Amino acid sequence: MTELSHGGALDVVRRLFPEAPEPWLDLSTGISPFAYPDLSVSAECLHALPTASLVDECRAAMGAAWGAVASAVAPTPGSELVIRQLPRWIGGRRIGLARFSYADHAAAWRESGREIVLAEDPADLADEVDVLVVVNPNNPDGRLRPRAGMEELLVRTRAHGGTLIVDEAFIDLDPAQSMSDAAGTPGLVVLRSAGKFFGLAGLRLGALLGPPELLAHWREFSGHWSVSGPALEIGTRIYGDAAWIEAARQRLQSWSREVCDALREAGAEIVGGTALFALARVADAGRTWEELARRGIYVRRFADDPGILRVGLPADAAALRRVAEAFRRCP
Repeated sequence: MTELSHGGALDVVRRLFPEAPEPWLDLSTGISPFAYPDLSVSAECLHALPTASLVDECRAAMGAAWGAVASAVAPTPGSELVIRQLPRWIGGRRIGLARFSYADHAAAWRESGREIVLAEDPADLADEVDVLVVVNPNNPDGRLRPRAGMEELLVRTRAHGGTLIVDEAFIDLDPAQSMSDAAGTPGLVVLRSAGKFFGLAGLRLGALLGPPELLAHWREFSGHWSVSGPALEIGTRIYGDAAWIEAARQRLQSWSREVCDALREAGAEIVGGTALFALARVADAGRTWEELARRGIYVRRFADDPGILRVGLPADAAALRRVAEAFRRCP
């Protein structure tokens, strides 16, 4: 079976299982099924090149939503491109990461020729590596490190001239634990994403938060128009809609509990996750993954731990019933 290094790529899975019933349920990612509803954009932002004013407005909305200084925020086309570029801009030989986490971080640093040091808990490496990468909450197990713990890691990392990189792609559900409001201080880099919480992965909008010299590297690399006008307009709107954000948090937390309860009743052991995905342990994850796919349900599996599956949130009760029934039929 072809190994998939990410969620998404439903077209690939559909070709692997042509007999599966339609419509497919793509639960392979941690993208909210409850997308922000108002995606209208002006004709001007589609017709003209993005202006500096559009960038400034989006940056200001992001900064206000996160309690960050706007000058420490740079809108980006998602976070994936930034992850691949950070090794070009940040020095250091030894890079510390969690053993089981978002794999693109390790891949980017490894490709740059750095020494990768892995630990079950990346905090154990803070005093000995030049760059410490922490995904908070961690993907895929959902481990959330409290704000006080993150502040301690920053102090320990900076004590020997190191850099702490915090990937906060899923932090929107727990904003009090975010380090975004500390962005701009030396030795701290924060990555944000709009795709997960707002259900807008295709918009390709995120942010790089960091000290001035790092943002200067980003501007030099990305040029004038790295983020589209529509993404900037929508980004300004979504980050300024505090009422929708709070309602979405409550809705996702409530629905996630229902999803986890249904998976448990269907025989899965829930061993981690966030309000955007559940990490389930099953008797035979490889076989279960294939059996689910034959029923048109696509979840995420992991070569690093063949006993677990990550299950995103179905969009409604009917989809959840379909998922639960499929799990019950699996070995």
